[in-house]
Amino acid sequence: MSIKLQIYWPSSFSYDINRNAKSKVIGLSLLADQCLHIFVVLSIIPTSNFKGLRKNNYAHYEMLGDIDENCEFHCKNKKYEIIIFAIPNMRRMQFYSLRPIELSVEKSFANGINNSEIQNRQFDCENYAKLQSLCLQYNKRKDLDFQKILNKLNLYELQLKIFEQEYQEYKAPVGILKNLKIFSTSACNLLYLHALIKKVVIIFVLFLRLLCEIWFKFCAITKLEIFSITALQINLRCQQICYFPLQYLNIQKRKKEVQILSSDNPCASYPHYIRFYNTMWLIINDISFGITLNSFLIMNSEKISIFLNYYLELCFVTTVRKITIFLSNSPLGIKLNYELAKFLSDLFLWIIDFCHEMYIKFAISPKILSLLIKTMGYSSYICGATFALSLMIDFLSLLTLHLQLFYRISSKIYKWQLNIMISLFYLFCGKKRNVLRKRVDKNHFPLDVLLMGILIFIILVFLLPTVSAFYLSYSAFEMFVITIEVWLETIVMLLNHFPLFVLMLKIKEPSRVPGGILFKINNKRTSNFCDLELKSTSLSVSLMFKNFSKLTHELSSEYFSIRTLKNIISGDRIYVNRNQLYVMLYSSLPPKVIGISELRKLLRVREASRVDTKYE
Repeated sequence: MSIKLQIYWPSSFSYDINRNAKSKVIGLSLLADQCLHIFVVLSIIPTSNFKGLRKNNYAHYEMLGDIDENCEFHCKNKKYEIIIFAIPNMRRMQFYSLRPIELSVEKSFANGINNSEIQNRQFDCENYAKLQSLCLQYNKRKDLDFQKILNKLNLYELQLKIFEQEYQEYKAPVGILKNLKIFSTSACNLLYLHALIKKVVIIFVLFLRLLCEIWFKFCAITKLEIFSITALQINLRCQQICYFPLQYLNIQKRKKEVQILSSDNPCASYPHYIRFYNTMWLIINDISFGITLNSFLIMNSEKISIFLNYYLELCFVTTVRKITIFLSNSPLGIKLNYELAKFLSDLFLWIIDFCHEMYIKFAISPKILSLLIKTMGYSSYICGATFALSLMIDFLSLLTLHLQLFYRISSKIYKWQLNIMISLFYLFCGKKRNVLRKRVDKNHFPLDVLLMGILIFIILVFLLPTVSAFYLSYSAFEMFVITIEVWLETIVMLLNHFPLFVLMLKIKEPSRVPGGILFKINNKRTSNFCDLELKSTSLSVSLMFKNFSKLTHELSSEYFSIRTLKNIISGDRIYVNRNQLYVMLYSSLPPKVIGISELRKLLRVREASRVDTKYE
């Protein structure tokens, strides 16, 4: 059985290194199979300097062929193909990946599944399917994991360094590699801080984790994050603080694994690097926006408070009062039931007056608004603009509490009346609702029941326009408030979860954000065979904003769609489900926060390993 060679040739190695001189091509074996051998070229040595290769228990080096005076490569095997690739620089986080880099924490992280199992799992990928079909032409193995080959290509610089350390006489000249940089561990010594400073940092991290634990316990008892966006924002920051040490340890672990070649997938921890610095950039930007917002709010607090006092009173008290009175006096010429309209109008007017005297009048006074604006300014200066916006949303929710109450009362009355009318309609048809089985069954009703049902049905039909008028009016108010809250919360989510660091990497250096691979036909060199060129594709913008596109779709389907209109007509409740909206954007955080004892153990293990490394 003939064996086919697949040779990965670095693009920085040119065929015309030594013109008019024969050279030997040395490669490292990546895969040895009955049908397919895969090599990567490590060095091109002049024939006059080549003295053979020694046996190595750790790596299999082999002479792949010769380059003649005409710069033509002659492989020792007739069946071969060459794949050109650019050497990835692992120091600059450049690497090849078969699938797009995962920006969110894997769901399997919470289920205890190992990361290696995730990497080896089959997935839908166009490049992967094409590559499998290509490999099957030369190799009957269906379980060929191309990601393992890519992982070895990612460690090319270290493989080359190991080869040059073993074969000093074959060390590549400076002109062969174009700006190829090898890892150096000398700079790592600068990272070793004083032992006392390390202990202080560990104590400070554990103290922050203790404060976060107190907050988590408080939220678990009070369920405050369900009602308050400010509490939800504090909870997010606490989770990020708890996750920072794990991200840092994973980043340091990745550096160590790359240096000592101890990992089959040296890029597995790279998403931790992206998520860590993306969160840090977002927090810095949040505080920067907060400082700017603080200056604006403090300087104009008096003017803003007077402006808000007038318009808040107008929108949420005066206008609501006028519409409520308008509904009780035959609105738009429609004759409503006077007694029911008068009752509902008096009820809602009493609630408006009660809420206005109890807290609205006090909350929207210029003095209190000025104090609140200054509080928002100082909170944005210390904690960021997201906290100021969160306080604004909570203040709006508190200020519109009477509107939410009006909506709940009118929607309940409307829903009950609608359900009773539907049940009475089934009664006329000789049917009844089976609540337990959730179906409509046939049933025989006596004449007196039918007559009573007709009377009640007629009464409800005449009362329906009155109830509908109040319900639709307060539904419009509720939708107005929900729209404002959703827009403000969307701004908060953008400030908290915008993929800023990933976008900057894509603009500055797309190779640092891999989105897969592709093979191109390389026609630059004329020969009797055609080369392939391996290239890394950048992560697409659509994948970067995948969570935001899902969120936009969720918001549009929840509040601005035909479904929303159906919910209003059927009397179903419409409200802002913050937890449901934040679930998609919390994907950058693990579902379970690490415990204090576990964090202390991890930090101690890390400290011990650093001390051992220092004195080795």
